[in-house]
Amino acid sequence: MYDPYQAFEKIELPNGLTIFAAHEPTKSFETVKILIRGGARIDPVGKEGAVHLYEHLVSDSAPTPGRAMKDWSLEHGCSVDFGSTSLQNTQYSFACHADEAMFRTLAEWFGSAIFRANVPVEIENEHSVVRQEFERQAEDIPALEALELEHRRMFYGPLRYARGPILGTRASIDALTRDDMLAVGNTYIPHNSTLVAGGGIPVDALVQILSKSAFGMFKDGVRIARVEPLSAVWVPEPREFELDLKVFTPEITSATSKYETNGLMPGIISEKALTLYCACLRHVLDDEIRQKRAWTYACSVSRERLEGAASISIKTSVPKENIGAVEGIVKDCIGRAVDRKLLNTQRSGYIDGCMVHDDSYGTIVRNATHDVTVRGRPELIAERRTEFLSVTCDDLYELARHMVPERRSTVLIHR
Repeated sequence: MYDPYQAFEKIELPNGLTIFAAHEPTKSFETVKILIRGGARIDPVGKEGAVHLYEHLVSDSAPTPGRAMKDWSLEHGCSVDFGSTSLQNTQYSFACHADEAMFRTLAEWFGSAIFRANVPVEIENEHSVVRQEFERQAEDIPALEALELEHRRMFYGPLRYARGPILGTRASIDALTRDDMLAVGNTYIPHNSTLVAGGGIPVDALVQILSKSAFGMFKDGVRIARVEPLSAVWVPEPREFELDLKVFTPEITSATSKYETNGLMPGIISEKALTLYCACLRHVLDDEIRQKRAWTYACSVSRERLEGAASISIKTSVPKENIGAVEGIVKDCIGRAVDRKLLNTQRSGYIDGCMVHDDSYGTIVRNATHDVTVRGRPELIAERRTEFLSVTCDDLYELARHMVPERRSTVLIHR
């Protein structure tokens, strides 16, 4: 059985940079992703959003400005991504033709931007950009922001997520200074960095180019420890938060109400068990809320890895007159998702999906990068299949146990 993940080799440069690289001679492109360990979880208290703001500064603080590099990339048929921040890490990426000279140019630029960024004396311009990004994602209703923060504090306890979104809050964004940016920059060191690459460039050539580029430079700073999964989590105080936005925005009306509920569980729970339980739960919820009742177009069920913990979130919007019935349906579906026949159906779909490969190699590199974040290395297809097969109804029951009303926090928003 062909397994593209078997081609990944692990190399560590003398400066501490970790590389996972794979060569596929038939591919005409090379895809690269760079992970900087830390992410929003290392934001200081009261300075939430610091790591995200620094991500914005990196491309503009590089020896060659990011705009010029983007123009060069478009001209040469390449793609670049100047950064995205999660709770666990900050990620940068690029893709180019499998041409060593072109790869060398991009490697030098990204290495310089990441490890040699020169934080400007004035950071107000990026402050403004991040504020606008925040405003696009948040409604200008202080009561709604206050409710969300209270919900986070009550539910997520000591986790960074309890202190606000990755972007930060209005107050924390405004509090950020150049010194805060310099502190974050001190974590952008090779020892905290992992580069995942795959495509048409031979591994030896790729490593040689990276070694001679800015990725090979030595830089001291603050080393960030990897997150260890928790074997147990606190029991959040069960709460139902409710807010009627008509009080604040009477000119805006809606016939629907929003429902969101979250469950928290230990991080040692298998990634595959989380995946399959969410798939089973999504199936039964869709059947009850959309197919039978036609209350909504979709009912989302998502999972997220936090700092050593994991969470499952259920979100939907339904007609106002039906919002009171949603919790009972959710409670029933959480139990019904533990079903052997349904588990086997969902598992077969995921195992079959393991065999589908993206000809551009981009998906393979993206999956390998996810694996590096979760388990420290790319996962082989045989390992993935074995882990899916090992999930039992007992595993799903354990997850359902963490989703009982007494362990969940629920938010209802009306307009």
